[in-house]
Amino acid sequence: MEENGGFTLIEAVVVLSITMIFMGMTLSYNRGSETNIALFTDEAKVVAALERAKSLALQKRSEGSDNACGFGVFFKDSKTFVIFKDLDVNPSLDACDGNLEFDPGEEIETLVLDRRIIFTGSERIGSYTKPIIFLSPYLEVKKVVGVDNIKIMVESDTARIKEIIVDSAGVVSTR
Repeated sequence: MEENGGFTLIEAVVVLSITMIFMGMTLSYNRGSETNIALFTDEAKVVAALERAKSLALQKRSEGSDNACGFGVFFKDSKTFVIFKDLDVNPSLDACDGNLEFDPGEEIETLVLDRRIIFTGSERIGSYTKPIIFLSPYLEVKKVVGVDNIKIMVESDTARIKEIIVDSAGVVSTR
């Protein structure tokens, strides 16, 4: 009598089933990781935009260039934000008189979040649509009266939330 050294059909099916289960778990974990990476990347993008506006305001102070009163970031909608310069509405006067708003023609750069990430939170959508402006020469932060810290919420489609905070002194931090 001759013996085959191979596997039975049932053994092969069991091994393939277990392999498929592990592959499914790995792929779902990998998709979650991609979203987390996108969330952290976009959080860094927003922080970099705020820091760039702050840096441009300091640079303007040292160079005394053009008629920008300050630089800021405006959150257009749940995915788009703009770095802009607040231009002096009356450059003939000695004092800088910007309107503290984002106007057409003041845009420096427009940035868009990843498709899986949005801005959320009560202070972002609806009640807080004013730009965050750093005014030269002292980096004074213009914001809503009565609000100590501006909170920008960045949320992924898997409900993970990162919080970016700008305090009255212009310090940008994350949670």
